[in-house]
Parts: sequence; C-alpha cells; structure tokens
Amino acid sequence: MFNTKHIELKFGRMRKAQDFVLYPYKESDEFITLQSDKSIGILYKETRKFVFTNKGSYFHHLSLYGQETELADEIKDQIFSLYNDSKKYLNNDGKITIM
Repeated sequence: MFNTKHIELKFGRMRKAQDFVLYPYKESDEFITLQSDKSIGILYKETRKFVFTNKGSYFHHLSLYGQETELADEIKDQIFSLYNDSKKYLNNDGKITIM
C-alpha cells in the first residue's frame, strides 16, 4: 500500500525479523498498534510501555498472552516518528488513514 507505515523488528525470542504495520487509528488513542502476520504489540503513547505477544496477531491474543517487553528507546523513537509522520493523513473525524 502507498501510505502504509512499516517497521521491521526483531526482539525477544523472535528467530528472525518481522515486518510490522503501524496502526494509529485515532489521534485520541492511548497506544500505537504494531501488527505482523504472526505477532501484535502496542506501544503506549504516554508511558512508552510496550506490550507484545508472538502467540498470535490479534487483540485477543494480546489480552491472553501479552507481556510487557523491553524495546530499545531508539526503536520507540522510530515508531513515534512514523506515527507523527502519519498525522498528515488525519481525517476530519479524527481518524488517521494511512492505507
């Protein structure tokens, strides 16, 4: 997709890097969602806490298996940079369309 924001990450017990899609749905959301084919994580905007699971790629997997995971500040900064870049696609209803 043309405006989709991606980031390739490898951390925790992952064998190889995965391509994650960034999903900032609304400016008012408390977190930024990162989702790959096999994993899902959320990065809280205010606290910068990262919750992640590689036991599935949907929110119910995150609620069942998600754990706070270490993520380097440089990577968090890059995620926030991609998020801030996506704000130029902000719609009148407050949703951000990046796809």
